[in-house]
Amino acid sequence: NSLYKTSNNGQNWNKINSPFNTFTFNKIAAIGNSICIIMAADNLPQSPELFLSQNKGDTWTYLTNSFPSYIYDYNDIIAYNNTYYLSTSKGLYTSNNNGLNWNKNLSLDSGFYSVSVYGNKIFAITKSLSKNVLKKSIDNGNTWVDLRNSLPNYNYISSVLSVGNKLYINLVSWDGNGNTFDSLYTSTNDGATWKLMHNGLPSNINSQNKDFYLFNDTTYYNSLYKVSIYDTVWVPMQ
Repeated sequence: NSLYKTSNNGQNWNKINSPFNTFTFNKIAAIGNSICIIMAADNLPQSPELFLSQNKGDTWTYLTNSFPSYIYDYNDIIAYNNTYYLSTSKGLYTSNNNGLNWNKNLSLDSGFYSVSVYGNKIFAITKSLSKNVLKKSIDNGNTWVDLRNSLPNYNYISSVLSVGNKLYINLVSWDGNGNTFDSLYTSTNDGATWKLMHNGLPSNINSQNKDFYLFNDTTYYNSLYKVSIYDTVWVPMQ
């Protein structure tokens, strides 16, 4: 894999240095000149690992040894309002100084798979005994509300995105024959109720990449479909 950056909304791309020649890129987030990446490589002590650049990718610092050794997975990282949010197998960590120092959210010690932040709200996919669950915080993670009972039936949650008054979620279920099925839902009341959002999508949208991405006012799903946050119909990427 390779890392590239753009300064003109994707019209042109330039390759940047990466910590290793051969690696598998997992997640990336950036604030100003700083870049945080989660990546896997054959010659790393454990995998995946966390790296930080303070100069737009010219040089990199190994960050994993700054965290407790009992963390065995770095699952996701996002940037919002000049703060990094790092989801790990042992809780949620944040940094408000471009990744130099990190603080653990002490109110919830379970594993975090991913988070989405908008305004004062944090939506998190977290680990539980039976299956992962969706939780919400409106006080910067000091307290959490479990939203699993408001969701349709599912086996696990693969991704969540919060933007404006909309919340997107991808639910995965499977039958007894080994078949998996993806279902996209949206909520306009912070997860109290949900509506299926499949307009414009094929009948079976099962995909290896089940992530949502936000760019300007457009939500992207698994790099194949997009929808304006003001619309309800997915459009295939050209």
